[in-house]
Amino acid sequence: MIPVRLNEEWSRRLAQLPETSMGSQHVDVILKKGRVIKDVVIFNAEEGHSPEPFDPADIADIRLSRR
Repeated sequence: MIPVRLNEEWSRRLAQLPETSMGSQHVDVILKKGRVIKDVVIFNAEEGHSPEPFDPADIADIRLSRR
């Protein structure tokens, strides 16, 4: 897993969404060019682990995963 640190804007947005498990959220990250990275685990709405690399500046949207 690749470490990811979200910017303040996305951290605030995730803080408003429910947790998937204790202290974490499983999300799908939609990038500006349309690529979707599934099952990114975000801890405390700030730091996470991704199955593949991406630049947080390229995020267009973040949605809770449907697991």
